[in-house]
Order: sequence, then C-alpha cells, then structure tokens
Amino acid sequence: MILDYVLRGASLPILTVVGVAFGALLSGTVLVESVFAWPGLGTYAYNSAANLDLPGIMGVGLVVGVIYLLINFVVDLLYGVLDPRVRIA
Repeated sequence: MILDYVLRGASLPILTVVGVAFGALLSGTVLVESVFAWPGLGTYAYNSAANLDLPGIMGVGLVVGVIYLLINFVVDLLYGVLDPRVRIA
C-alpha cells in the first residue's frame, strides 16, 4: 500500500533519469565495442574519427542525435501517461 504511494510520486524522476541515461549508453558504445571488438555504431564512429572520415563522423552524430531526441520524445509522452496533470490542455 505504501509502495503504491511512493512509486506514484517517484515515477516521474525515475523516468527522467532513465531517459537521460540512454544518452550515456549511446556515448559508451564506442568504449564497449572497442574493448569487446563488436561491430556496430561505436566501432564505425571510432574508425571514422581515426581515418578523418568527416561524412562518417557527421552521420554518426546525426544518428545518435535523432535517437536521443526520439527517446526524449517518448519520455515526454510517458509523462502524460503517468501523471494526468502534465497533459497539454
């Protein structure tokens, strides 16, 4: 019973932190993919930066930026689902 009240009040800050944490996860892909030799966006970004491939660097920046914007948009939509006071009139 108390857990319901606590989760209701703490759901918006938790959702905000989870949404911002996805940005950190996107920036950490370069390190993780370099250490474990996994092919992916981080490896492509690293190779593009090492070879001074400007269109590759710009493309990775654009893709990461669009993904981050979409995640923040979904977080904003979930605000309205979790708390009806946040909805636009």
